[in-house]
Amino acid sequence: MDFRDITAVDAKGRHVVIELKAKKATKEALAQILAYMGEVVVTKELPLAQIRGILIAPDFQERAVLAARVTPNVTLMRYRMPLAFELVTG
Repeated sequence: MDFRDITAVDAKGRHVVIELKAKKATKEALAQILAYMGEVVVTKELPLAQIRGILIAPDFQERAVLAARVTPNVTLMRYRMPLAFELVTG
C-alpha cells in the first residue's frame, strides 16, 4: 500500500496533498499524486475545487511538466539545496 507524504489543509480550507521526490519526478509521479488526491476526494467527499496537489522534486521529466500544464489542481515545485556531510564524533 502506498502512503501520501503529507496531507494538509491550506488557509482557504482546501485539502493539499504534497508528494516529495528525492530524484527527478516522472509522469508516474504525477499519476501517483493524482491518485492520492482522488483518494482524499472520495474518502472526504470533497468537491474537486477543495483539493490540490503539490509535487516537489529537484527536477521534472518533460512529460510530467507537459501533463501538469493541463492539470490545474497540481503545482510542480523544484527544490535546490546544498548538501554537506560531516563526521559526528562523540
